[in-house]
This record gives sequence, structure tokens and C-alpha cells, in this order.
Amino acid sequence: MSAGVATSRIEPLGIGTRVLQVGDPGLEEAVALLHGAPGSAEDWADLLPRIGAFARGVAFDLPGFGEAEKPADWGYTPDGFALFIGAALDALGIARAHMVMIDIGGLGCLWAAAHPQSLASAVLIDGGVLVEYRWHLPARAHRLPLIGTLVAASARLGFDATYRLYDPGVPKGVRRRWRRGYDWPTRRAMLRLYRATPPSSFGRPAAVLRRLDRPALVIWGSRDRFVGVEQAERQRASFPSAEVVVLDGCGHYPPVEAPQRVAELAVPFLKRQWDRTATG
Repeated sequence: MSAGVATSRIEPLGIGTRVLQVGDPGLEEAVALLHGAPGSAEDWADLLPRIGAFARGVAFDLPGFGEAEKPADWGYTPDGFALFIGAALDALGIARAHMVMIDIGGLGCLWAAAHPQSLASAVLIDGGVLVEYRWHLPARAHRLPLIGTLVAASARLGFDATYRLYDPGVPKGVRRRWRRGYDWPTRRAMLRLYRATPPSSFGRPAAVLRRLDRPALVIWGSRDRFVGVEQAERQRASFPSAEVVVLDGCGHYPPVEAPQRVAELAVPFLKRQWDRTATG
């Protein structure tokens, strides 16, 4: 991890997790970065230090991923993750957040809908409030009775093949790191999340967030095979004033596939929002 990034641990909801942090830890406003699956807070290794140049920034591992605990008796439901996100922000003393979310990190939108005054702005990267979305094929397989458990149990064997097919742009080093962390407790977490999330639930926060109309930047890979690029424009159902940028040739994980391009978009946007709220 880059110099200037502090590492610590907290225990939101009694679940221990790693926190990576930049900037002044005493500020009650922060940029909070939520990773996707099967990644971790390390996926923000390029963006987080850039945020530290002008703001407080935090990234933490979600339950079941990275260096967070992976309890077998936890639900791994969308609402459970939203509660965890809120508890983590509380533990870090963050009262107002600029949320940067990718993939399942988009469950932060559930937290935002429940805490509208705490949401300052949003950067949505290949994730968010997925209106009229149906799960991708690997998730559908996990949702099948009995068969889904077998798919999860054997998923590590087909890990590289899946990503070569679905997102070949993920660097080999990142893919190796993800695979090392893709143990049974992590696969179990993903299995439970897939099964706890029917497609009909994806758009649930849209109405509340649409009324808020918070500033938002949407970044989407044109070659996203997990969550199709049509979902980029659909984020305006939740963030009507959003700026939408499609990254040509990029897949589902732009922060690791094209970190410089993501930074060139996200950093100026976040700085504008930080300056606006700091003076407002």
C-alpha cells in the first residue's frame, strides 16, 4: 500500500475488519470507498492516496472479503451489508460521506436511502441501484437449489477461466490476489448474498435517492459482462443530475483495469463536491 495510507481495524456489529485511511482522521466528513466482489479495500490502492491530497478518505473490507472476518452465522443479505456499512462509518466517526461504490459496494445505496442527510455525493462505478436488472449467469447458477452450493464449492477451480471470459482486462496480479482470498468463507458469503437478493429487489432505493438528487458521477465499462453498460444511464433513475461516462474497452472493474482513467474522472469530481460541502 502507498505511503501515507494508515491501516487499522474496527469491529462494526462485532465483525472485525481492516480499514485503510488517508487524510485527517478527525474530520466528520469523508470519502468512503466500497469495494466489489471478490475484491477488497486493496482495490482502491491507486485512488485512495489521491483522495488524501484534499480530503479524508476511508476504505474498509466488507464482511466475508479481504481481511474482514467471515462469520458463518452472519446473513450476508443486502440489508445486513447496509447495516454494516453504517456501523463502520459510525465507528470511524463519519457523519457525512461521499460514497464511491463498485459492484456489491453499490449496496451502500441502501445505507444512503436510509440515511439521506448523511449522503453528500456518489461515484457509481459499474454498480449502484440496478433498475430492471437480472443477475449475470454465474450468479444465477449460485441461486439454483442444491446446484448452487456445488457451484460455490468448486468456484475456485474455475476462477481464472471465469475472469478470462467475463473480464479479461483485470490484471493478472489483481486476479491472483483475488483468487488467493477466494476461500470457502468468501465463496459462502457470495453464495448467501446471491440467494438473498432477488432481481425484483435491485431498484428498491431508487425512489428515495431520486428525491434527494445528490451530485453523482457514473463511470461504467463499455465491455462489462457482469452488469451491462445500459445500467449506466439507468443510474439517473436514482441520481437524476448524474454525469455519466462510459469507458470504452473497459470491463466491470475500472479501478484496477484503468486506474488512471478512473482517477482523471473521479478525483476532480470528488474535490468539487468536497469543496462545495466544506464551504456550504
